[in-house]
Amino acid sequence: MVQDFSHTFDGMDDAIFFSNNSDPYPEQDQPYLSSTDVNVTVSNTASPDPNKKVLIIISTQPLFSGSVFDPSKLDYRSRYVFVNAASTTNFNFNYMHPGDYYVNAIYDENDDLNFSSGDYINASFDVPFSLSAEGNSSANVNINFQIP
Repeated sequence: MVQDFSHTFDGMDDAIFFSNNSDPYPEQDQPYLSSTDVNVTVSNTASPDPNKKVLIIISTQPLFSGSVFDPSKLDYRSRYVFVNAASTTNFNFNYMHPGDYYVNAIYDENDDLNFSSGDYINASFDVPFSLSAEGNSSANVNINFQIP
């Protein structure tokens, strides 16, 4: 499918590409797109503070080799989001292409917005899930391990 955007942004400011009322290529017109619901549970190991964040990362390659984090694999991030921490958090990622993915979640105990000692992560690293064209998938992640 070919889309011609050559005049779509005429007359708009450089910093504004489109408005929600006039998306030049709305989701319902895009073939193959899917969505994923990620359900994150924080176990009793950590008591989530709602003023802190949970980082949810979706990648196309595993971020861990066994239990060892490989920072170079962050190049394979597909999506990520910081959400307010809670005992249970749900987030929907939309506009996703079909394929195989992995999800990890981190409760950012020390507020540095990074994988750090003292933060909590899912001990079942790289939870896999697959998406079909125009489908919906879900993944469940349990944050239950404190990073040493």
